[in-house]
Amino acid sequence: HEMSDEKVCVVGATGYLGISVVEELCRRNSSNKSSSHLKVVAVARNASSPNVSRLRELGVTIVFVDATSHDDEDEDEHGNSYDRLFRREALGTTTAISCLAARTATMTTATAEEGDDVWTVDRDANIRFGRAAFGAGVKHLLLVSTFEGRESRSVSEFSAAKEDAVDVL
Repeated sequence: HEMSDEKVCVVGATGYLGISVVEELCRRNSSNKSSSHLKVVAVARNASSPNVSRLRELGVTIVFVDATSHDDEDEDEHGNSYDRLFRREALGTTTAISCLAARTATMTTATAEEGDDVWTVDRDANIRFGRAAFGAGVKHLLLVSTFEGRESRSVSEFSAAKEDAVDVL
């Protein structure tokens, strides 16, 4: 049998939900007896996150991109812009999963550190990731959102930001 590989991109891979999603994909991959396997690309913001070592143990491809970059032209130390990096990593991906979330879901623009509030991360970064993924030809985009969906908009700013991103995409 010829082995076929499917590429899955997980953004926010070192976060609370992201690491669990990557671990589950890898678990399913290792127990898969068919000739089809997943190539998991884990996209993370911070190389110093404690979960980076876990991603390395799992053997996934790790890419560091700051999803909170405010400008499409912002570049990393290698001259790659946020959107170029996302598009490059998403190329050949059939499924992209966003687990992006502000470090503290209750942070508002007034209380968060620069660039880590729910509107910057849960709305804007998810929208940019979704657009970059679709621009790279991704067929399926999963946005890890809230439990109640649309009904939760009035519950918290976090829920409102997530659901606004869903509306835009």
